[in-house]
Amino acid sequence: MGWQIAIDGPASAGKSTIANALSKHFNFIHLDTGAMYRAITLKALNLKINLTNENEYNFLETTDITFKKEKIFLDGVDVSDKIRSIQVTENVSLVSTFKTVRAKLVKLQREYAANDNIVMDGRDIGTVVLPKANLKIFLDATVEERANRRRLERLEKNSLDISIEDTIKEITERDYKDSNRIISPLKQADDAIRIDTTNLGINQVLHKVIQLAIERGFKMENEKDLLEKKETKQEGEDSKSLSEENTTVSEKNSNSSKLKNLQQVEGVVKEVTKAKQVNDKIIDEKVVFTFENGQEGILSHNDTTVKDSESLFDFFEIGEKYTVVVKKTLPNNKVLVSTRLVEKRKELSKYEEIIQKHETIFAKVIKEIPEGLLLKHDDFSCLLPSSQIDLKSEEFKKIIGEDLEVAPIRLDFTRIRLIVSHNVAKSIKYKANKEVFLNNIKIGDVLDGTVKTIKEYGAFIELEQGIEGLLHISEVAHSHIDINDCLKVGENIKVQVIKIDNNQIGLSRKAILPDMWKEFSETNKVGDIVNVIVSEINKSGVVVKINEEISGFIPKSEFSWERDTYLTDLVKKGDTLDVKIIEIDPLKRRIILSRKKCQDNPWECLNLKQNDSVKGIVTVILKDGIKVNVQGILGYASKRSLGNVSLSNYKVGNEIELIVRVFDKNEMKLILASQMQSDSFTSTSKSTDKEISKVLKEQKKVLNTFGDLADLDKWQK
Repeated sequence: MGWQIAIDGPASAGKSTIANALSKHFNFIHLDTGAMYRAITLKALNLKINLTNENEYNFLETTDITFKKEKIFLDGVDVSDKIRSIQVTENVSLVSTFKTVRAKLVKLQREYAANDNIVMDGRDIGTVVLPKANLKIFLDATVEERANRRRLERLEKNSLDISIEDTIKEITERDYKDSNRIISPLKQADDAIRIDTTNLGINQVLHKVIQLAIERGFKMENEKDLLEKKETKQEGEDSKSLSEENTTVSEKNSNSSKLKNLQQVEGVVKEVTKAKQVNDKIIDEKVVFTFENGQEGILSHNDTTVKDSESLFDFFEIGEKYTVVVKKTLPNNKVLVSTRLVEKRKELSKYEEIIQKHETIFAKVIKEIPEGLLLKHDDFSCLLPSSQIDLKSEEFKKIIGEDLEVAPIRLDFTRIRLIVSHNVAKSIKYKANKEVFLNNIKIGDVLDGTVKTIKEYGAFIELEQGIEGLLHISEVAHSHIDINDCLKVGENIKVQVIKIDNNQIGLSRKAILPDMWKEFSETNKVGDIVNVIVSEINKSGVVVKINEEISGFIPKSEFSWERDTYLTDLVKKGDTLDVKIIEIDPLKRRIILSRKKCQDNPWECLNLKQNDSVKGIVTVILKDGIKVNVQGILGYASKRSLGNVSLSNYKVGNEIELIVRVFDKNEMKLILASQMQSDSFTSTSKSTDKEISKVLKEQKKVLNTFGDLADLDKWQK
């Protein structure tokens, strides 16, 4: 197994940048695990699967992810830019929660790290993927700084310009999702070294990590020369000094040079000086220690746990070894030491169990410091970094003097203090509350909730403070809807629990809404007549509204007894109709209706012959003639057959009297003419056949558009 460096941290803390630079410095392989999860998310989006359904991620087995020259390839295609899109960013945390996805990628990541020196960055590298890494780093920065970096990165790539406020919201939501996911949540490994990059340049952070790697025992050719070059370059590029606040120097090399403040070492008692007794107190008593490097240490009575009334002679023997902590270095090459701090370090160790058990403590906020807030718990100081509290820096002063619930996340034995997190405490409390909540609900329960977030695939509903369930878009209503038209953020709604799986809560709104389809299918049957409103007319038929949620369809062939007629000649949007149900399918949510089955066939009821005089209502005026409704049948009169009367003299809705020229029940054809034109047809036998044939030929083009005139020549016989 090669040398492993694990770099974790929240979004835009600088993980990939530092990991990439570090890999080049040490000639390591750099593996960006976050990019791998983004690649899987991109593929899931491209495949248009239901992102919330883990069973639909079966494409993983045939998915190939590789890295070449700082680029990531998904199934052989470079997706380095596409995986940074807004849509991928919004959904990657959801995809990362699935055990199937994580198992696939963790296995792949460990295979990469098996035989090569590697730098790996992500959100669970030090805790899950490489728990035995040689060096673990946790990079962090304030939300504002990380949001600014993300926005600048997008602008440099000519991507969508999102305001800094919206970017902060995006980063905050991502932090919450990453820290609260059930599988491998974002957290700092117990043995990781935290570095706040808010006010540090890239070279400063890189230099610090290189030093830590060497202190941990990594050896490389000419490492001293390389470090000196880095230091020289850094002096020219960075004006800010390195902050020692967030690093813990290895104590294994404590005897190799001059003793440092807060260093724990072993010393031999050289002498114990005499003391004076004043008012039952022993003063000016001290112990002198010698150390392997030749320095001397002085231990005063106040820096021990010995009572004021007792003498150090009774507790320290010349020539014996004792463990002490360097309290202060003096100009004369001597140091002040303390055994009290040794005991304090032992007491600090008890908080390791609290960290392991993910428990919280209460600490009093003392003051604001550059790194965040300083708190006090029992006799221990606590550092609460700015990035670990859900407040803006200008609000810090408001909570000074208050007790705050925090979670210890690391023990700083060097400074004998706790590193704590308010965000982790909230997460622990949330998980505990959610566990209680889940134990008190069951599938089928109807709950009140508030719409917190709306996505393309559904909405997250807050059921209790901090506890959310997913309302998938398919569970919002019985019919197809636009979720943004149906739900609004902040709206209070009732939902039913339909799924509790791995602490995930599935919700349904439609389960408690009236199912009009079910009610309709139970109260209506095939053959029933219902009143409907026309909502759409298309070439296939007419769409109608039966009620608020249910629509039906009248096929063109079921609308009229006419053949191939224009529907717009017979009906318009908004008309009410009586129709008969000819098919009900509640599962497919389909209702087929018929208008013509509510009427007698007028072609069967009407008996006309040539030259009969009939009255009809003008329904349509065409360029070459008119259409007339004669007792429920549409007839046609050409412009020529109307004689010298102009088409402008006819008005839709007017009643007129015409003569039948052609009537055929089988072919459903009714040809009409005016009385005057009819007389001209019958003046002579020869002219009659000739004129009728001419009129019919003129009408052929128009008639073919609304009737089936297969063979006009037969009308001449």
